Amino acid sequence: MQTTIFDLSSLKKYSAVSFGVACFILNACQPPMTSMTGNVSIETKGQTNQVQINQANQNLTVNYENLMGYKWSLIRAENNKGEPIAEFNNLSDKQKKQIRLTFQKRDEAQVLYGDKPHFMLYSIGCNTMGKGFKLQGNTLATDASGGGTTMGCGKVERKMEHKMSELLGEDSQLSISSSPQVTLTFITQNNNKLVWTGEATARTKYGVEPTLFRLQVAPQMVGCENDSSKSCLLVREVHYEEYTGKQIIDGQWHMIISSIEGYQHENALSTIVVERYRPTSEKVIHDVWVATESVDYMIKSNTQIPK
Repeated sequence: MQTTIFDLSSLKKYSAVSFGVACFILNACQPPMTSMTGNVSIETKGQTNQVQINQANQNLTVNYENLMGYKWSLIRAENNKGEPIAEFNNLSDKQKKQIRLTFQKRDEAQVLYGDKPHFMLYSIGCNTMGKGFKLQGNTLATDASGGGTTMGCGKVERKMEHKMSELLGEDSQLSISSSPQVTLTFITQNNNKLVWTGEATARTKYGVEPTLFRLQVAPQMVGCENDSSKSCLLVREVHYEEYTGKQIIDGQWHMIISSIEGYQHENALSTIVVERYRPTSEKVIHDVWVATESVDYMIKSNTQIPK
């Protein structure tokens, strides 16, 4: 198999494809994807830019930017008596981290549920579900109904999904605290309480907009050309004809010599969506590759990204 360093300056540009509801399900819809250009260097000096928070002010403004700037994981869930909600009680830290919430712009999703201009995606570790929402001051107004994937889950997981959909279907009062860690608190219409911890998204960390690509990843890793003692991924670009939806794959395999954040390789052919960041900080002189939320689903289902 012939390989080259990941320099894709010769690849053609292509048009983004509208994914519709399928994108909502996979959380794969983002700004238009373009062809890859430029060399990738792996040398780094120092740390990436981190979100700057005024520690003197313990609260962040509840706005779209701050909601979308983090990936949220559940810390605790309490009923209107201050007692743990049964469906989310006695969970391990690992199980809690699997209960995730993200917020998306409608123009990135190219889909609208109900009359709300944005939507939120949530998962308890099985299906990915979503509801439309809008902000009115600190009030989060949501659609009672929504959509999502329909994978088979266990009885416990189904109960958790149903309860989370019920809780997030209520309008809520929001607050965001920045110290000692970024936390998002929901007080629902029925006085239930959900507390989430925030992990800055790649866009927030690196301070630049990404370029998105679909990549097919080869099952077997190979020795890196710059250091054969290390293993590197082989990838090639995937896109679709705008009108026919026919899949087009760049036949040339390329070696990517930097890791992909959030991607765990399995020995199987898979297609993933990745974001490429080119940080403006002088301390970071390499491209940063980040797998999107859809990766978890794509690996589990072992399917290709649909049009």
